[in-house]
Amino acid sequence: MAKGLTITKGVSPAMQWFKYRQNNSGGVFTYPAAMVFVQATSAVKADRLAKRAVGIYFDGVESGVDCDCCGDRWNCAYVGDGQDAPTFHGHGIADSDGNFCPTVASDLFAMAAEDGVPDIALVFADGHVTYRDRKKDVPR
Repeated sequence: MAKGLTITKGVSPAMQWFKYRQNNSGGVFTYPAAMVFVQATSAVKADRLAKRAVGIYFDGVESGVDCDCCGDRWNCAYVGDGQDAPTFHGHGIADSDGNFCPTVASDLFAMAAEDGVPDIALVFADGHVTYRDRKKDVPR
């Protein structure tokens, strides 16, 4: 066992929310949303669920999907990035159960709205996805 690592049988890691902020590569936002929060027990699991549930990818420039001068549209989550509840610039987006708080006004969200993209997507650990736009929840 690695030095300093403690493993306790029968105790599962706590669920956290991992944030994925879309870079509008090529000057356009695309689905699923300007910002995606994924509920998972680790950054690695969040990345896998983000790919499977809403099609986030992390190799856009390399694969030719994203603009090489703008960079990749999405970046992987990092260990330590998890939050108890989704937040953006210190403002609550949703509570720890995924119930939306009032939408945070942001230039990011205004630009996404111009492209017809929801502000936020919440991806729950079971794969269920909820969307939020500037005015209302958006069923998809």
